[in-house]
Amino acid sequence: MQKIKELIKPQLDDLFVDIHKLVKKSLDRQPSSPEVLTKDMQQKLDQQIAEKWHDIKDSVDYLSQKLSRDEQSKLMQFTEDEFNKRRRQFNQNVDKKSYRIKLNPHTKRIVLPRKIESTESRLKHGHLHILVVKELRQYWQDSFEYWDEPKYLWGNLCLSFIYISGCADEQHLITIQKQLQDAIELGTDLNCFRLYHSDYQKITNPLLLHYRVENSQYGNDVEQGKLYQWKHVFFNPYAQFILQYADSNPKCDTFVVS
Repeated sequence: MQKIKELIKPQLDDLFVDIHKLVKKSLDRQPSSPEVLTKDMQQKLDQQIAEKWHDIKDSVDYLSQKLSRDEQSKLMQFTEDEFNKRRRQFNQNVDKKSYRIKLNPHTKRIVLPRKIESTESRLKHGHLHILVVKELRQYWQDSFEYWDEPKYLWGNLCLSFIYISGCADEQHLITIQKQLQDAIELGTDLNCFRLYHSDYQKITNPLLLHYRVENSQYGNDVEQGKLYQWKHVFFNPYAQFILQYADSNPKCDTFVVS
């Protein structure tokens, strides 16, 4: 972490050199009373400084990806303290009438208490889950009400990922649905693989769906400056069956993920 701190300090020094230049440039553009900036020009400077600070903050987030959350928090606190130290020096050395930096970054971090469930509570949730799965399986076998409406079809596919595959995160479900729709509409690869190699016949060989989700903290793929994390989920038989039906249903080609 010390190496990252040594990288942050010169970035902040460069930032305040740029701020000095911005203020001087704004003062030089004043039509009259060059020692006093207009309200509009001060607001413009506020915005430019905020944008430059966020660039620094994004850089710190990127450099600290492999650190623990506690270390990331301490590193951001260090960055904010260093910024504020330079801000105070800047404001003391300039004419109060010209421009004073108002930005005072201070990230509030709230650590929520860990929710600890009792064994009894876990058992109740487990029994409820089993009951829902049982009812869903019966519904998928006996009911054809959802077959003609794309929103119900995709809704049931998501339910299968939630209750059969154990994927309940909204961002992940949206990503999975979009990937499956692209496979139907654009003919892209489903990106599915067997868990075990093909000659492994002793046990059931499940099919896994691989997908990636955007993650600002850590990941294993980068595209256009954005960080992504590759994930996988059990591509359960119900989801496979519903997807096959969706592929043969023209209505599903125009359905938009909401």
